[in-house]
Order: sequence, then structure tokens, then C-alpha cells
Amino acid sequence: MDKNQAFNYMITLFKEWHIKETSDNSAYKTAFSKLSLLKLLFLTAATPNDESSDLLDVFDNFYALPYGPVESDIYKDINADTISNFTITERAIIEKVAQESGNKELTAAEQLRIKNAVDTLRSKNSKLVTLNAFELVNITHRWDSWQSAYSFAQFMEQQSAKITSESIRNDKNKFYEIN
Repeated sequence: MDKNQAFNYMITLFKEWHIKETSDNSAYKTAFSKLSLLKLLFLTAATPNDESSDLLDVFDNFYALPYGPVESDIYKDINADTISNFTITERAIIEKVAQESGNKELTAAEQLRIKNAVDTLRSKNSKLVTLNAFELVNITHRWDSWQSAYSFAQFMEQQSAKITSESIRNDKNKFYEIN
């Protein structure tokens, strides 16, 4: 599965979810920022469904940074503005005009897998998509996998450290609510 296209589709699902929660067709544009989308991505990828399946085989390059876990490849794509349907800024998202591109399209099975992951996250807390970036940061800071990796980074006097998919899967406490 193409990681960039998967994230692009995930944003579309977050947008639909946000509209359903708020009944506002445009509020998502300023509700979603680079930081909030990276936190929602982590929570979506890390949350196993009923079959204990997650998206950590697709989104497999998380690092612990001061504001929580960040998928490094997606972070680079956001900064390079290569997410096909959206430009993502520090404060908002902007929908791009539809255009033909050479990007690999997702199969129906891949789309269903992503939709199921977003739906699983939504079942944990339907209001997650309406939280601001720092509320989402507070949630992800409670995950043991981020705490361990970030503590290691600090010990090594670095700004980040790799979070393995296994450590995320092995988190005993997966948090979805604000403290």
C-alpha cells in the first residue's frame, strides 16, 4: 500500500468524520493542522481492530518528538507538499484542485482497510477528530511507547528517537481520552 496515498485517503475520512461530528462543512479546514493530522495518523495506525490488525505495517516509521509521535515519511511528504489532495500547513489544510497525477491509486481492499482503521478509532472516542492539536498531543504523550522512546532520546541528548511498531503494539495502555 502506498503510504502517501493511504494518508491522503485517511484525511478525506477524517474530514467526513469531522463534518458529521460538527455539522459544519468547512470547520475541518482550520481544525486540521500538520500537528493534529500527525497525531490522528498515529492514533489511527496504532489502534488494532477486532482482529488485532493495525496499520503499523504501512505507517512504520514513527519517531518520538517533543510533541508526540510523528510518522517521519509522512512528515516529509507534508513538508514537500506531495499529499495529492491537500496542502497541510501549521494551522490548516487546503484542498487542492483535482488533477491527474502519477500517484498510485489505492485498491478497494486498501481503502476498506483504512476506513476500518478510522472507524475503529472513531469507536474509541468519536470526538477525537474535533480536538485541537495540543489536546491530541496530550493523549499521545500518555502512550508508553512514546514516553519510552522520548526518554531515551533525552538521555542520548537528541530531539527524537525511533518508536518501533512492536513497542506501539505492546503498549499496555492505549489512550483516547483527554486526561
